[in-house]
Formats: sequence, structure tokens, C-alpha cells
Amino acid sequence: ILGGQESLHSSWNTYYTNTEFVIVVVDSTDRERISVTREELYKMLAHEDLRKSGLLIFANKQDVKE
Repeated sequence: ILGGQESLHSSWNTYYTNTEFVIVVVDSTDRERISVTREELYKMLAHEDLRKSGLLIFANKQDVKE
């Protein structure tokens, strides 16, 4: 499990080796951070160790209005 804190992002790639699946949980009510999430996801998926990994994006809070 990787946290969302920016200071931790640079260390994420230490977990990429032998990763078969990436699961991203997005707070669908947080419109301001969705673009940041997209950018970080693209950076992650560009890494050589994740090129063959499966991806699941779970949009949390779909039941919340707005």
C-alpha cells in the first residue's frame, strides 16, 4: 500500500519489481486532485517494471452526490 503523500512518491519505484497488478483508488468527489492522480499514474505506468502489470482503477464514492 502506497500513501498519497507527495514526499513518498519518489520512493514508490522500490516496490515496482515483480509487481503483477497496480490498484489505484481514486476519491471521485475530489475534483481538484484528479489531474494530479492522472499525472502520477502516467509516471508510474511509464516505469519499465510496470509495463506488463495489470491495472485496476477503483473510483471510490461514486454514490455521493456532486
